Amino acid sequence: MKREEAEDFPQEKEEAQGSSSEKEIGKAQKRADRKKYRAEKARLREIAAQERFEKSCRELKGQGFVQKDCTLKARSALWLGFAAAAIVSAAALLLYALVAQKKWSLTGALWLDCACMAAVFVLSIPLHEGLHALGWGVLSGTFDGLRFGYNRELLTVYCACERKMRRVPYFLGTLLPFLLLGAAPCAAAAASGSVWLLIGGIYNIFCAGADLCVAAKAVFCGGTWVLDHPSRCGFYAFAREKRAKED
Repeated sequence: MKREEAEDFPQEKEEAQGSSSEKEIGKAQKRADRKKYRAEKARLREIAAQERFEKSCRELKGQGFVQKDCTLKARSALWLGFAAAAIVSAAALLLYALVAQKKWSLTGALWLDCACMAAVFVLSIPLHEGLHALGWGVLSGTFDGLRFGYNRELLTVYCACERKMRRVPYFLGTLLPFLLLGAAPCAAAAASGSVWLLIGGIYNIFCAGADLCVAAKAVFCGGTWVLDHPSRCGFYAFAREKRAKED
């Protein structure tokens, strides 16, 4: 009897292993299904945003406006943004070198300084996009149509506005993160001598590199209305036909 029971143990062990393997496969399948569902949901949101954008373009053209594409390709946005940020950062470094009385510690402890800067690097990204939304919402008088998303080409999150805006509010809302998170800390670093403020400011200047390019396009586009593109970096500008011909 004992021998029979001993012979049964390997079979029970195999059954337990099979059951555990099936559970692992089931969990992996559920994770894959959830990932597929999220990807499909994101794709449908992108399609819906693109359809709303195209509808707004048709409405503006129906009102007698001429459309002008002021978007940047992903690679162009990356390299032009990097070049613009490098120029502005060089100016900030030169200002700091000329006028600041250097202060190398922020909190008095190096490990705490590094921890604070790590927090700044992490929090700057969502704060950057939130400032876009705040600027566009306040300056245009409504927060309707603001949308957050993720650009798979640039591997970055973004804030887009799905409604038309006047050129000046769009320009200022685009530059707001650069001004508050980049330029202001660099100016404060020159005044206080804090090298850590300078590092945080320069980091955020590079985060706003593409914004500088888009803002420059907004200055020279000549449009009355601008419509932020739902996925690409930049916008479409709309001007009256007569003015568009003059430009």
